[in-house]
Amino acid sequence: MKDLALLQELSGLCARFFETNSWDQLVQKILSTSIQATKADRGSIFIAQEKQGKSAKEGEIELVSLIATGMGGQQIAISSNQGIAGYVFTTQAPIIENSTQNNNMFLESIDSSTNYDTKQILAVPLVTPGGKKLGVLELLNKVEGDKFTNHDLQLAQLLALYAALAIEQLKSRESLKGEKKQLLNERKERLSVVEDSQLLKTNHPSLQQTFSQLPLMAESDSSILIQGESGTGKELIARYIHLHSSRSDSAFIVINCAAIPENLFEAELFGVAKGAATDVAERKGKIELANGGTLFLDEIGEMPLAAQAKLLRVLQEKVVCRVGGEDEELNVDFRLVAATHRDLPAMVSEGSFREDLFFRLNVLNINLPPLRKRPRDMGEICDSIFQHFSKTRGWKIPKLSEKALAALKSYNWPGNIRELQNRLERAIILAGRRDTLVEEDFDLQSPSIQSSSEDNVVQISLGNMSLKDAKDRVEKAHILRILNETEGNKSEACRVLELSREGLRKAMIKHKIA
Repeated sequence: MKDLALLQELSGLCARFFETNSWDQLVQKILSTSIQATKADRGSIFIAQEKQGKSAKEGEIELVSLIATGMGGQQIAISSNQGIAGYVFTTQAPIIENSTQNNNMFLESIDSSTNYDTKQILAVPLVTPGGKKLGVLELLNKVEGDKFTNHDLQLAQLLALYAALAIEQLKSRESLKGEKKQLLNERKERLSVVEDSQLLKTNHPSLQQTFSQLPLMAESDSSILIQGESGTGKELIARYIHLHSSRSDSAFIVINCAAIPENLFEAELFGVAKGAATDVAERKGKIELANGGTLFLDEIGEMPLAAQAKLLRVLQEKVVCRVGGEDEELNVDFRLVAATHRDLPAMVSEGSFREDLFFRLNVLNINLPPLRKRPRDMGEICDSIFQHFSKTRGWKIPKLSEKALAALKSYNWPGNIRELQNRLERAIILAGRRDTLVEEDFDLQSPSIQSSSEDNVVQISLGNMSLKDAKDRVEKAHILRILNETEGNKSEACRVLELSREGLRKAMIKHKIA
């Protein structure tokens, strides 16, 4: 009964080992419990770790004391094959030594450095149930009684088992934290398409004011509406805001409203409840995935009216209901950033976009001008893209000839910065080892189509043909050009042409475009 009561008491004390996230606190709890149970004077925990330093051999292990009682935080480090602790670690056999002076494994140098007279040692291995060797628990000098006993050894072994589990748990926690931090840093690197200093450089008056306000917008938690043509950098701005906000360590979730069929939109945004339909698995929607972070709704002007009403409720009440689970409300906390190339006020007037949702979105507003309106920024934008290629792909940063830069400034850029990045990438690849990119590397004008930098004027050589044929030729040439600039991305082409997917499909069939 006495032993049972003692075991119960020790189990309660050992449970405290798992209540801390601090190494210092954990070691102190293990040592104080072990000293109390065995009536020892002092104790120390040696943890096995790879030896560091120039003299260390690859894979060489040493035992380092995290904290030893009565030593004022002084650390001891020994080779894994040295001393009594080294023997216990190597052989995984416990030791009771009640006369250290008669044991040639005992390291007197440790006593000399710590000014302590060690007469007795009880040492047990710290090993997990799975057999992972973590280190050694040492208890020194019996306070009550002349010697450490087998009963003390049994108690120490029980304590060492709990201690090993707690140490392994804390190590796993720290490893996960380290991995999470690394993943977050890697994600931030991926999100940072260009350096902040490059992103915020402009000679455009309205943009200078906008960019100066971005840090303030990032600090707030209000909704933001970003407006601008396709390819002007709306998502880049949204990512910048997320990375400089208090939510930067959480998810940045992107959903392209133009790319989702209307009948699947609500499931994508709000998720699907368990049992919503036969053979349909439960899954989280993008709003749930963005919990704690930022949700970026690109091309929000394409969102169906039914989904707009549900999104408005989510923004007002901070709860989301999965499709098929309307009775179950899930609390959500996210920041909304939306973007569009459409004229939302006009859509509100037409009844195709909810006025109340527009006001919810338009708390903070960013308007990005098209690239053709920023000719003075062309050189710096190209430099930032070159630096991005250098950073992510290891490419050498090229130069632009004066004629090439002039051609880039005068081109109409229907695909804006996205098109420019694609053009620069192609030019660098085809230039081979040349250090300077010239006008011919960009192929900005075809023989039959010419673009001016004023508005969106397209000139085409038509010859003597009927008005209907001329219209068809211009329409086909324009569609082909936009498909080429968007590299065949039909969603992007639809946004530039302001067509639905079905409208683009019919136009391609009409003009026999593959």
